[in-house]
Amino acid sequence: MKDSTGTVMPGDVISDRYLVRGPLGRGGEGRVFRVTDLKLGKDWAMKVIAAEHSGPAGAETGELYREVRTLRALSHPNLPRITDIVEIECRLCIVMDLIEGRTLADVVKEEGAQPQEKVLSWARQLGEVLAYLHARKPPVIYRDMKPGNIMLRPDGRIILFDFGTAREQKEKAPGDTVCLGTYGYAAPEQYGGSGQTSPRTDIYGLGATLYHLLSGRSPSEPPYEMLPLRMIDPRILPGLERIVLTCTNKDPALRYENAEAFLDALDRVRNGKAAGTRIAKKTRRHLHRVSVPVL
Repeated sequence: MKDSTGTVMPGDVISDRYLVRGPLGRGGEGRVFRVTDLKLGKDWAMKVIAAEHSGPAGAETGELYREVRTLRALSHPNLPRITDIVEIECRLCIVMDLIEGRTLADVVKEEGAQPQEKVLSWARQLGEVLAYLHARKPPVIYRDMKPGNIMLRPDGRIILFDFGTAREQKEKAPGDTVCLGTYGYAAPEQYGGSGQTSPRTDIYGLGATLYHLLSGRSPSEPPYEMLPLRMIDPRILPGLERIVLTCTNKDPALRYENAEAFLDALDRVRNGKAAGTRIAKKTRRHLHRVSVPVL
């Protein structure tokens, strides 16, 4: 049976192989289910991309398939493996590792602002996975970094999941054609008409994510602003505050050039040294507000 949205239902068997057990969550482009592989006797997560995002057979579906195949080729300890791609009624079903744990959004919701040492460890893992993605040929731009898309496993390792908005960077493209990402975490250039997304776009989302983890305040909720972190908690290291401010600069040219530069600055903070990129005094004095373009 199909539900009112046209997605699969528990008890369905997809492609004569995957038995749908139940829903795990909903993403921007579809729903995620727990499924059992009837051939292997193993449970996976399956993301079913809604028909309006899959598009009819042809150019749009071909583009989506190409990007999903790119993701399938990824291999990194902080990414889930994509193990299979099947199609039902023009909908793509992406089969991937089932990640047990809690999202960092749930961790902050239940526990509040997180200790600096934990956040520094998570920041390094996130920086390393972004460095890996951006080093692909062509670079893979994730575009939706936020605590809700980061799973904390019981062993302390984090997994970046939900690649529904990821895309390959196209060097000759003047700009992205659609507005993607999550309000508060998305860089200004993600709102269309402001240029193509790039590795610096992911740097912005990383900074907004670190702000949420360190402050306990989501930039996607009122009053829609990111204050200098030490105004919220004076115990936060000045260098860590500067890193977050650099990452979330509205001007991409003033953010870290790449994930490696971010990791270098992070290591200097972890080693007790000053963070690398200098922040203008004006930026330090004023509120760092999240702007929303009028569409």
